[in-house]
Amino acid sequence: MTKFNEEVSEKSEWISITPTDTALNMPFYMTEIGCFYANINYSVKRDYHDSFLLLYTVSGEGIVREDETEITLPAGNMVVIDCHKAHEYKSVCDVWNFMWMHFSGVNTEKLLKLIYHENIFSVSMANTLETEKTIRDIMTSAYDASVKNSSDISMNIHKLYTMLLNDSIEMGKTNQRIKSDVYVEQVIDYVKENYQRPIGIDDMLSKVPVSKYHFIRIFKRIMGVTPYNYLLLYRINRAKELLRNSNKSISQISEMCGYLDVSNFIEQFKKHTNQKPLKYRQTFSVGFNQK
Repeated sequence: MTKFNEEVSEKSEWISITPTDTALNMPFYMTEIGCFYANINYSVKRDYHDSFLLLYTVSGEGIVREDETEITLPAGNMVVIDCHKAHEYKSVCDVWNFMWMHFSGVNTEKLLKLIYHENIFSVSMANTLETEKTIRDIMTSAYDASVKNSSDISMNIHKLYTMLLNDSIEMGKTNQRIKSDVYVEQVIDYVKENYQRPIGIDDMLSKVPVSKYHFIRIFKRIMGVTPYNYLLLYRINRAKELLRNSNKSISQISEMCGYLDVSNFIEQFKKHTNQKPLKYRQTFSVGFNQK
């Protein structure tokens, strides 16, 4: 089911394009974009649309819903919704001036999960002038379907995504009302100082005054991995350095990187590099005895 009441002023802008094969091969591509001045009767309601939708309020305010989640979108705020789900957006003021874009791309859904772990929320954009300029740049590029413009559109959509992700993380720090960045740095420092020992998650979080499972979510939100996986990858990176820049044996490197079981070290190294340690050394090291 789709319902529209798109009452917008004559100064509103709307561009619709059919992506070329070149555009479809870009990381991101756009199908529609616009800047609307909508009155209080404006509303759009759909069960499904094959795209993702970016909404950014310049002035006024709107309401946006995705499935059962409903949010307000005041001036300077942005949201991206998955239109493959039931969704709705409407004006709640006399003039809702908002910029919007239907877009897609091979990894769009996965990337958005980095921002919205569960439900969508309104993100206050730190640099509204840059946000609006970037959307305008996409609109300008949309008039010409050249390879360069398709590339520019993809680049600018990625830029908007990056801005949205970074600003959502900063919002999260404030909303949690804890010094989450300080605690994350504290855990990172602990890993750097103790990765050579057989430490676990409880050791890493022993001095963090937040519940374990809540902090794991915070850490992953900021760093992109859990504390345990950060430790694991840190050890693998140190092992790479030793394999490339020393003539220490595999068992010595295993122990120096906190692995008491060399078989486990070899298994973990191969899992994350697609090579066994000795093969990695043979591929990258120069001037050392290969053991």
